[in-house]
Amino acid sequence: MYSLTRYNQKGHMKVIRDEALEDGIAIGEECGKEKQLTLIIENMLSLGKSPEEIAESCNCSIDEVTAVINKNKELINQ
Repeated sequence: MYSLTRYNQKGHMKVIRDEALEDGIAIGEECGKEKQLTLIIENMLSLGKSPEEIAESCNCSIDEVTAVINKNKELINQ
């Protein structure tokens, strides 16, 4: 018995590549946003802003701000 459809490897691989490209773009955009937020938090800290003020200004959580602070402390201690 024969199948009504044939496997199209070239078409299948194109779909796989397109999906991987979309995933890669989404990951890149997310990393860019995280890096931008980190830079903003670092700048505000250097201006003497409190973590609470930064979180409110950046519309992010205190946990995100403290994570940046802790990461900077680890880099300084190395």
